[in-house]
Order: sequence, then C-alpha cells, then structure tokens
Amino acid sequence: MKKKIIVKDVYKGIDWILYYDKENNLKYDFYVHENADPHQIKIEYSGQAPPFIDNEGNLIVKNSFGEIKEAPPVLFQNNQRIDSKWLIADDYITVDLSSVNSNSP
Repeated sequence: MKKKIIVKDVYKGIDWILYYDKENNLKYDFYVHENADPHQIKIEYSGQAPPFIDNEGNLIVKNSFGEIKEAPPVLFQNNQRIDSKWLIADDYITVDLSSVNSNSP
C-alpha cells in the first residue's frame, strides 16, 4: 500500500497531497474542494536560477543539487481530464486554468 501525506487547507478549501509514484518519484496533487478558488495555488522556487518552461512544456528548475523537471500539469474536473500548461508570472509558477469551467465543481 502506498503511503501519502495530505495537508488540509494549504490554501483555503484546497488540500495538498504528497505521494510516490510507481517509479518511486515524489509527486503532489492539489485537491480543490467545491467553491474553493484554484487561482490561489502559486508555487515559488527561490534561491536558484529562475525556473523556465522547455519546448515540451516541462517546468525546469535548476539548483545546486541538480535539476527538477515537472511534466505539464493535468487537471481533472467532473472526472474529465483537462490538459493544461505551466505559467510563470511575478516570480510564481501557476497553472493555466483557462480550460476549467468555473461554474462546475
């Protein structure tokens, strides 16, 4: 059984779930509860070179330990997969939410 850590209300109405995938890589998800605003989710990497998005849409963060590479984000709404992309603005990393229906849970 895979273990996971759930941090409740890391943002108002949004839980942060940390777990390991099948290849034993640390992964995370955000669970946005009904009526919560997903625009609250902002990630900041500090103390290294500025993050960037490569030609395949991966988020690349380089630091003194090496490189972190995160695949493009995938969103789910009403059990439907929504492909998305990373956005970098004002030193924060966010997810493009333009394909999300704000009138649906």
